[in-house]
Amino acid sequence: EALDPVAPAQGFGGCNDADSSGTLRYVRIEHAERGLQLQGVGNATAIRHVQANRSRFEGILVVGGEARARELFLTANGTGLRWTGGWRGEAQAVVIQQDVTDFRAALVGQNSFTVAGDPDVSPRSAPTLYNLTILAQSVPSNPSHGTARAVTLERGTAGTIRNAFLYAPHLA
Repeated sequence: EALDPVAPAQGFGGCNDADSSGTLRYVRIEHAERGLQLQGVGNATAIRHVQANRSRFEGILVVGGEARARELFLTANGTGLRWTGGWRGEAQAVVIQQDVTDFRAALVGQNSFTVAGDPDVSPRSAPTLYNLTILAQSVPSNPSHGTARAVTLERGTAGTIRNAFLYAPHLA
């Protein structure tokens, strides 16, 4: 069985959902292979005013835990925000602006780590997203044009999305 490339090799994070991994404020990540990765991060971690720009894969990847984040600006990444592995936290005031010529998805939510894994594995991914803006235009010259999506929820993920604006036309 092939493993998802975001699955941690040796486990991740901690077992305490209220744990603090510190503070990230006014951070800009640019031209990274992967942007910010939060693996098993607890809800006492302060994540505010973060921009991930032009990461090859995810702008922000959340694997498990109860991480809470605010004021995220994710620009021109392969995927803006992706979660998997049981993330049950929150994100608020999130703007995802995809590059029209090269993106795969703006938002991807998954429950399991494995490609052919059980979608009912626990803990189930069930984040809450508030005040979400997605600008996910695409053009025929985008290599992912036919498969590019604004929002993809798969592999048994759950969650709540409130107050969302999506703009995702295919431009000729």
